[in-house]
Amino acid sequence: MSRFENWDKLEDEDDEALEDYSWLQGGKDAVLFAIECSESMLLQRTVEGTKLKKSYIQTALEGCRDFMKRKVTVGPNDSVGIMLYNTAEKHDSRGEKSGEIKDYCHVLQLVERISAPKVLQLSELLDTFSENPDEIESMFTPKPGPHAPLGDVFTSCNWLLRDKSARLGIKRLFIITDNDDPHPDNAQLRMTARNTMSDLRQLGVIIQSFFISSDDRPFDKSKFWEVSLLADSNSEYSEIIDDVVVSFEAILSEMRFRETAKHSLWSVPFHLAKGFTIGVKGYGLVTEQKKPSFFYRSNLGREQEEALKKTTYVDEDLEMEVDKSEIVYGMSLGVGKDGVEEGFTRVANPRSKVFYTAEEVKELRTMGMQPQIKLLGFKDLDQLATEDNVKHSMFMYPDEKAYSGSTRTFSALLKVMKAKNKIALVLGLLRRNSSPAFFALLPHEENPTEREPAGFDLIQLPFADDLRVAPYSDAIRPQEAAVEAATAWIERLKVKNGSYNPDDNPNPALQYHYAQLEALAFNEEIEPVEDLTEPPTDIMKKRAGHLISAWNKIVKEDQSSHVWTGEGAAKRRPDINVDEAEFRARWEGGTLNKFRVDQMKEFLKSKRLNISGKKDELQSRISDWLEKNS
Repeated sequence: MSRFENWDKLEDEDDEALEDYSWLQGGKDAVLFAIECSESMLLQRTVEGTKLKKSYIQTALEGCRDFMKRKVTVGPNDSVGIMLYNTAEKHDSRGEKSGEIKDYCHVLQLVERISAPKVLQLSELLDTFSENPDEIESMFTPKPGPHAPLGDVFTSCNWLLRDKSARLGIKRLFIITDNDDPHPDNAQLRMTARNTMSDLRQLGVIIQSFFISSDDRPFDKSKFWEVSLLADSNSEYSEIIDDVVVSFEAILSEMRFRETAKHSLWSVPFHLAKGFTIGVKGYGLVTEQKKPSFFYRSNLGREQEEALKKTTYVDEDLEMEVDKSEIVYGMSLGVGKDGVEEGFTRVANPRSKVFYTAEEVKELRTMGMQPQIKLLGFKDLDQLATEDNVKHSMFMYPDEKAYSGSTRTFSALLKVMKAKNKIALVLGLLRRNSSPAFFALLPHEENPTEREPAGFDLIQLPFADDLRVAPYSDAIRPQEAAVEAATAWIERLKVKNGSYNPDDNPNPALQYHYAQLEALAFNEEIEPVEDLTEPPTDIMKKRAGHLISAWNKIVKEDQSSHVWTGEGAAKRRPDINVDEAEFRARWEGGTLNKFRVDQMKEFLKSKRLNISGKKDELQSRISDWLEKNS
């Protein structure tokens, strides 16, 4: 790598760039499945469209297996555990009578790092249940009489997530049940469940509930879950209940939809005024999911181990290893040979170069700011134009753990701005290794239907140099009949509900990549991957085929569609004209090879020299000429 190129790009492993979305490739997270065991959950039901019969518990365990199989390839560092509650007997997966696990809890698998043997063990258990459905009821016998206290269940979950995954990042609890009122008319058990749920929230556990509903037994959240388990309105954890009512057939798809944890991209203080600060976090809204990066493994022992990576810096002249703290950074642009400023100069005398240490480069990039967001003022909403959004916006949410009272202050600011139809202008530095930028805060109200929380959309604003005036020319307009004909078939092919959900159309290349990894890990055959991104041409032809044909006929008859204005995007040719002084400066600096072949040929042509040959021959010919004419 050249010593003077990309001088302001620091290789800092401890501070990623703002656009780093490597968390999608798998982090160190923990997930605990808590599945209720009851007579209704064990009842064998016919799967729609097939003759197979399954119970809710069996379907939930299949979802756990598929979840773990995907995590083996996507997030191999994650930990997953499975616990069934409301069982007749307490059971620990290690065969021990642990005092931390409460009665009526069956720990099928502890919260431990995912491994292929762990997944195969669950697969064998599910195969046993498929061959002998009575085996599942004998293994998970429901508790007779009243429902097991949910307070004890949440205490067991707390122990599993706290002591078995203490050093992991995001902790999530998946509750799967079809019981909408486990403690009817028992205020004491309701209060205990509420308190233990609060303990889970204070631990930082994200609770996601899957409430199973059916035609014969609809699920009513208002009976117990919404009334008894919602925290106080003044609580910092009052927003963390992510529940969804699903059908028997939709359990697997909903679990797959929530398998990726929501990691924050940054967490900084938000300065509203002098001495008035709250905490906020930022989340990415649009991110391209890519294949995980590979890593090397060594096969020196009995088992393959991940090879350790080490980066060393070597001085090209001395051929010695250099400590990272001794490296300095400098630009190629500088002064001329004699120390006189010359506009054409791109190579400077090495003794005249200006160098910066890593700390000084960071100071230049951040302008001395620490990661923060500072409120500058307010503007009307109509002052925010569409072209002001130069990057994907981010979602900003309060961080109560950083500053007490952040949630209430954040909510009050959002409500007032929404009521007055205002946006906020802020100055923000979101990462230590990024540059300050101006942002607009657009208030976003809660949408319970789409499960969208209330918060601010953080929109990066362009600088003056980023604004360009697009060339405008009057185009040939189609006839009104062609526009109406096109509108007709477009209306027929619109997406349902007017929105596109990328989770319903996964990337087929990624799906095939993960299918190969799963087959390799579990010694299975590669199953064919269905490409859901392919357009349903048969359905499209059936819906709007005749309308498209009619539109095509109108367009062909429209004379304006056959007119060519002669205006087209001309291909931009690179600039090959380089001044002789610049060639001489490069020649004296020993970097003549930095010029392109076309630039060298243009220079030789201007001197009436031969332009044939490869780059080395051209470079030698130019060096000879410059030496003779120096």
